[in-house]
Amino acid sequence: MVVLAMVFSYPLGADDKKRVWEYGEIVAMKQDGFADGETAAYYVYRLRAKNVTYMAAFASPLKASIHATVKFTVEKKSLCVQDLDGKSRTAAIVEQVANTPPHP
Repeated sequence: MVVLAMVFSYPLGADDKKRVWEYGEIVAMKQDGFADGETAAYYVYRLRAKNVTYMAAFASPLKASIHATVKFTVEKKSLCVQDLDGKSRTAAIVEQVANTPPHP
């Protein structure tokens, strides 16, 4: 009986990544590092979601401009963003800050 409960507690295709997408706004972007051939350049984006603002460092620029709305999901310590060309790009989360509610 216990074995049956364990078998049916996992959905079919449990190995597939089932991402829960949210929407957020890109509020800032800056390029850090140097493109001198030895030091890699990276692109730091701030993405504001409903309750949290994330700062993440990407290896290449997103195909989305400042103030663009993009789909994203958080996976452990990574931010996966689907940019405007529909490609998913993953980056390490550098900072995560709770949004403060606006003052009345």
